Amino acid sequence: MRKNILITGLILMLVGVSLLVGGPVVFRSGLNSASLASPSSTASLRRDQVLLVASLQSGRGLVVYYNDSVKEPLNVTATSGTVASQSVNGSYLAEVLNTGSSSSSVYIENNLSVPTEVTYSLASFSISSVMYSVGSVLAGFLLALAGGVISVAGLILRKKVGRDPVQPSPLGSKSEVFFPVGKRPSCESRKSLNVI
Repeated sequence: MRKNILITGLILMLVGVSLLVGGPVVFRSGLNSASLASPSSTASLRRDQVLLVASLQSGRGLVVYYNDSVKEPLNVTATSGTVASQSVNGSYLAEVLNTGSSSSSVYIENNLSVPTEVTYSLASFSISSVMYSVGSVLAGFLLALAGGVISVAGLILRKKVGRDPVQPSPLGSKSEVFFPVGKRPSCESRKSLNVI
């Protein structure tokens, strides 16, 4: 196991998970989702009548949550930007994104053949917060994935096995031979000694 690789992988995983969690939190903080819990404003619309519900600034998005007495989808339009609508649990949701340089007026139009009563609620958000949230989630996922791979590699890989350095002899490079006092060997006997 290599601790430095394992620690690097764990750090990347933590950063990735924090980005995964933090991205949606930033988006939710900019969206007043409580106002979408139940439609609160009511208006009666004749056939082909148009109701102005909001003026949307540039770089902002708007969620229009509504239902009507006929139980059919109405036409949600905007003077600039894009509109996407869908059905949600018997009610209807329209998302307006104003990417233009000027403000946009958002309308609910009764495109049905009969009059209807519409009840709606609104919640606006910043488009940049959505972009940050998406980018944060994507970056967090990639970092967490890379961190997981690096952590596994750190667990699997073994430490490099190197040669142990040669330890010096405690007696020095040459061994010393000691003799009792007064009993030193002759020159010939000295030659026969193996000094290492």
